[in-house]
Amino acid sequence: LDLSATGQTWDGFGAMNDWGDSNYWTNQETDLLMKKMGLNIMRIRIPVDESHWKNLVPGCKYAVDTYGARILASPWTMPAAMKDNGELNAKNASGALSHLKAECYEDYARYLEKFAAFMKESGAPLYAISVQNEPDMDASYEGCIWSPEQLLSFVRDYGHLVTSARLAGGETLRMDHKYYDSILNDATACANLDIVAGHLYGATPQTYALAAEKGKPLWMTEHLMNDSWSANTSHWEETLKMAMEINGCLEKGWNAYIWWYGRRYYSFLGDGEEGTSRNTILQRGKAYAQFSANIRPGDIHIGSSVSGASDLYTSAFLGEDGHISLVLVNPGKNAYDGVKVKAEGRSITSASASYTTESASESLQVALSGGACTLNLPASSVTTLVIP
Repeated sequence: LDLSATGQTWDGFGAMNDWGDSNYWTNQETDLLMKKMGLNIMRIRIPVDESHWKNLVPGCKYAVDTYGARILASPWTMPAAMKDNGELNAKNASGALSHLKAECYEDYARYLEKFAAFMKESGAPLYAISVQNEPDMDASYEGCIWSPEQLLSFVRDYGHLVTSARLAGGETLRMDHKYYDSILNDATACANLDIVAGHLYGATPQTYALAAEKGKPLWMTEHLMNDSWSANTSHWEETLKMAMEINGCLEKGWNAYIWWYGRRYYSFLGDGEEGTSRNTILQRGKAYAQFSANIRPGDIHIGSSVSGASDLYTSAFLGEDGHISLVLVNPGKNAYDGVKVKAEGRSITSASASYTTESASESLQVALSGGACTLNLPASSVTTLVIP
């Protein structure tokens, strides 16, 4: 560990609440996700029907009041009347794509502000609101297609009208930098944009020097892996892929990581399907919590390097009180015994650890000697070492 090699400040871990208009997390589920697992970001969809906005208030208010949660609101589509083909979906049955009409840019900015102001006045303030969920996805469900030039024009000319929440850029399917470069390089647009947000479907975490140069936090706001998930198959290898992706975001300078559904049989909490039970943290949730329960908002990334183990992945953060959280992902089939952890310029005199595998989530013994500590890493595991 190298405490002098400091990087980004962490904003948080999160998950998506229900996509629909009513079946949102219960308070008990929010407790599991935010108290037990340590999530601090809740992503929500903006319902197109304004009469449904009020349905979001109780759960968001509880999360904000109880846990200081950061709410990210994402629109899948604007009202159909604002679109050139008058339809909610990004692509209709004939294959025609939908776009925001140029004469409705200001109306749309005021629509986003209206929702943000409504939530604020209802006691459930948003932390941020996005311009568009996946502007580059021609989906046959709710959506809207934007070009990079259109997104630049909207953020530059109308982004200032959104004042009740931070403004996040279009959440592209693969964190496509061409959607953000022109915004970040335009002084007015850059000033109107608070967060660079995108997804990681078919992509891997990459550094984004321009966002860092402009002081804009980089948020991964959606990814889903459920190809292997059913009651009759093992899905742990896929969960380890999730853990390695999170590690990649941490190491590449990203500031937040938000998974898809917080409650779903292939996610963190069971929903009663595929053999899962409601109000139960699944093994994937326990693996995610190795990160989210230990790396907290405000923590600062520090350097970590590994010798003698090419398939061991690490990321480390320093808390305001001086504690260190080191997450170690071992995706391989072999355990590593006698892993020694050293911190340059600091003697380790106390430490605790826990691990999650496909079948267990337990504490792990740590041996202390000579200012360093040693632990045994199980095969196919996610482990966190905390140095107070």
